[in-house]
Amino acid sequence: MLPAVSSWPKNFRLIPRLENDPRVIAFVQTVPGKLALLAVFGLALSILGSAWQLKLALITCITFVPQARRLLVTIGTLLLTDFFWFNRGALALAAGRSPAGFSRASEFFWIILPFVFLCAGLMWLSATYKNSLVGRRPLLVLLGIGSALLLVACYAPLFGFARFAVWAFLDTFCLYVWYLAYSMSDCATPQGDRLLSQAGTFHPFWGSTSVPIPKGARHWRTIEARNPEDLAVTMVKGVKLIAWCLLLSRVQVYYVLLVHQKLAIPAPSQCIQAFQAGQPLGWARNWLSWPDDLLQQLMEISIWGHTFIATCRMAGFRALRNTYAPLSSRTIAEYWNRYYFYFKELLVDMFFYPTFIRCFKRYPKLRIAFATFVAASLGNTLFHLTRTLHTAISFGLLTTILSFRNYFFYSVLLALGIALSQVRPRKPPGSRGWFRERVVAPACVLGFYCFLHVFEITSPGPALRYLLFLLKGK
Repeated sequence: MLPAVSSWPKNFRLIPRLENDPRVIAFVQTVPGKLALLAVFGLALSILGSAWQLKLALITCITFVPQARRLLVTIGTLLLTDFFWFNRGALALAAGRSPAGFSRASEFFWIILPFVFLCAGLMWLSATYKNSLVGRRPLLVLLGIGSALLLVACYAPLFGFARFAVWAFLDTFCLYVWYLAYSMSDCATPQGDRLLSQAGTFHPFWGSTSVPIPKGARHWRTIEARNPEDLAVTMVKGVKLIAWCLLLSRVQVYYVLLVHQKLAIPAPSQCIQAFQAGQPLGWARNWLSWPDDLLQQLMEISIWGHTFIATCRMAGFRALRNTYAPLSSRTIAEYWNRYYFYFKELLVDMFFYPTFIRCFKRYPKLRIAFATFVAASLGNTLFHLTRTLHTAISFGLLTTILSFRNYFFYSVLLALGIALSQVRPRKPPGSRGWFRERVVAPACVLGFYCFLHVFEITSPGPALRYLLFLLKGK
């Protein structure tokens, strides 16, 4: 009895490992078990997600007809995709017209269809000419196409609808460029999916951002459930994850009430505004605002990321979590891997590996550090820049690019921290003692990211002045 009692705190879980219970997995493979699982998931999804009825209907069809999973995912993606999700109003106003002045029929004909044909053509070229530049360097080709579109949009003598259409096409291209890069890479392989299946990976129906969650079709094939037992385990994990998501959303509500109403800790933006206005807030409130903001950001990304992945698992894909226990990270690199996993994977696949394969092969540590810098700094900045290029229609290309010097400064610090974390010698796990492993190391990592967060949401000049102010206090 004593060993069982002593191991209880270590093995205790709020949500038990139901996927390890053979009785649960056997029940979930029956029709009543599937319906019960779908009912529980649908109830949770109705609280957390949008368009939950259609998503639940799609998951139900996939559950009972798993042979048609990829086709149903594609249908769901097409049904739930907003083909006009580019910045329609802002682009129309910048083009000198009212947003209501452009019909959706003309937008579909001149923007959406050409973009679909461009994607299909590039994927066909990758599949047909696997050893060509299109097949071997899809991202390089896409960046070249995006740069050409950007120059045309900025400097061609276009007016009215023509100007709006070019900018809307560019914005749509930037939103889907990373999906297209994964698809072109997959089409260039002998086992690559067909075009229709590739279309299902473009912002899939369970939800995603500009980052593919999970990654492209090649990754989908490795995580797809292959038999009824595999599907049952995956769906149970999906229900567990959305239950955890519900719990986390409640924690977030009470956390915000405690911190902002009871303790009156302001947001960092309020601290900065007060500081710049010459009326700085108290020393403790300024310091506490940064870890508070970082924790809120962490909860927010965890909630929507868990919702996406839980729905993905219910569709039969054993996808890893997007965010997984980052506060237990013992190194800077480990936190970066746990915080936004699929964004990290995107940077690794598109920038780290290509650089690592080609550069500084005789110098292992320099090789890792340089590849990390290219991914976490250059690639990171490029990703965020492509998401805001549409603002160049109002402010100009040079102004838009220069506005990212602040984010580039932040990304350089981030890359340096990750690179040093990777190349420094590591002690064996457990050699530093429980307190240093479980408390001191995670606290230092969180402190680094709190420091970095100052540069993430402020410009370098004000950020440096604000850091000096934090050191002095009020």
